[in-house]
Amino acid sequence: MQQPSTAPHRNTEGPETPRTARAALGATAVLAGGIFASRMLGLLREVLAARQFGTTRVRDCFNLASQVPFGIVTAVGMLLTGAMVPVFTSYVSRGEEDEGWRVVGTIWTVAAIVLTGAWLLATASVGRLAPLLAPGFEASWEEALTARLLRITLPYLVIASLGSVFFCILLSYQRFLPAAVAHAVPNVLIVAVLLGFGSSVRIDALAIGWVLGGVGYAVAQLPAVWRLKGGRSLLALDLQHEGVKQVARLSLPLVVPTALAPVVGMAKRALASKLQVGSIAELDYAEDIVLIPVGILVAATSMVVLPKLAQRVARDDLEGMKRLVSIGLRLVVALMLPAMVLAIMLRHSIVRVLFQRGQFTPQTTGRVADILLWSGGMLVTSGLVEVLTRSFHACQDTLTPSALSVGGSLMKLLLMLALVGPFGVRGLAAASWLTQGLIGTVMAAALRRRVGALRGGEIGRCFVGLAAASAAMALLLWLTTSQVLPGWRGVAGAHEALWLGIQCALGVAAYVLLVLLINPAERRAVLSRVAAARGQ
Repeated sequence: MQQPSTAPHRNTEGPETPRTARAALGATAVLAGGIFASRMLGLLREVLAARQFGTTRVRDCFNLASQVPFGIVTAVGMLLTGAMVPVFTSYVSRGEEDEGWRVVGTIWTVAAIVLTGAWLLATASVGRLAPLLAPGFEASWEEALTARLLRITLPYLVIASLGSVFFCILLSYQRFLPAAVAHAVPNVLIVAVLLGFGSSVRIDALAIGWVLGGVGYAVAQLPAVWRLKGGRSLLALDLQHEGVKQVARLSLPLVVPTALAPVVGMAKRALASKLQVGSIAELDYAEDIVLIPVGILVAATSMVVLPKLAQRVARDDLEGMKRLVSIGLRLVVALMLPAMVLAIMLRHSIVRVLFQRGQFTPQTTGRVADILLWSGGMLVTSGLVEVLTRSFHACQDTLTPSALSVGGSLMKLLLMLALVGPFGVRGLAAASWLTQGLIGTVMAAALRRRVGALRGGEIGRCFVGLAAASAAMALLLWLTTSQVLPGWRGVAGAHEALWLGIQCALGVAAYVLLVLLINPAERRAVLSRVAAARGQ
């Protein structure tokens, strides 16, 4: 049986760059649409939860409890995306779907057995886990509430992880629409629970909503997966299959970094639990804002690029792979730089419009906005790291990004310990993007050594132009905020939401125009498309 290729080789044939870019952009738009809907619903979820629970200790307890299953599900998703998608895609590309589905069935069965065991073990150990999650909690009711919420949310671990297997199947077949829809379903259900209970909602109902969201995520993908699998079974246990062994080989380097990711998250919240009441919730609210563009734009771009990169690798098309890496990096930076500028320059208005109501006070708004200022750099650095990581995974090299990720996790822990003292919760926020920036720099150098020059001049010129356009955008936003209409600052309600929308629209419009003026290649591409549209 032929083993999936493990490294790309040079081939002068490949798709044209404009066609590849349009295809990647179109697929990204589809997946980003679903993720956008999910993030907007997630934002509504947080708005409703902020009104009811604010940044109280009750909300801290929920955030600590839910991070355990959610962190593990995220880690499982990273593991599957990095190891299963490249291998399964290589089988599909070669027309060996039956063998590929044998691999998928084995992975699904093993995951179901292992995760169910982990759920039962964690449920039996809830009483001992709760104090470890929040060493800063002093009252007994805080530990008891954390333990109860953890017990409720743990089934999410099994259900959503199995849904991640379905998601990877859809990615391998490049079925982005059902994958995009599935992203929105969990938050629809959670919002429905919060709205259904209204002002009488208890924190337990929010935890139940999370579990229902995991069920919805898995079930929403079943019809598409069922059509793709045909008469093949999802239940298999062929541990000697060469494809299963290849997935295992690719998974081994990923185990340590994927296990460290939720541990680092728990450590961050454990440190925050020792600060003032509400620090955990305030940190999470700021990260929720950052994760909106990251989840919509970065995740969509990297998910689209990975199977396409894996196809180029399977076809031994090195040049095509490098073109896609260049496109992915430029696309991510082009999208995330203006998002970072908006988040930093308009942070007070953003937090006030989104969350300031009910238990979420003006004082809380100021603290969350301050954290957002220290978190903004993560918008760009996380995007670069994500695309570069997927590039290594497409080459079926999980060892290099895994080793860098482990080093980054250890560095992040050290930075958090060093910064939490002088800077408090702001230091915890800054440690994330500082670590990501270093990892991205080293990862780019490692990828260049592996596959050769990555069109560095093209990428560099693009980055300089984007930075100049972003700087001008920041200046425009500062002028509109502090000079043109300063009286609008701090205005609450619909007026501030309207002014925030106007500022965002003006900033984005100025950014796009400046990018087209600075970058002649992009300007020519847009003009040619406009001319083609008129000709039709």
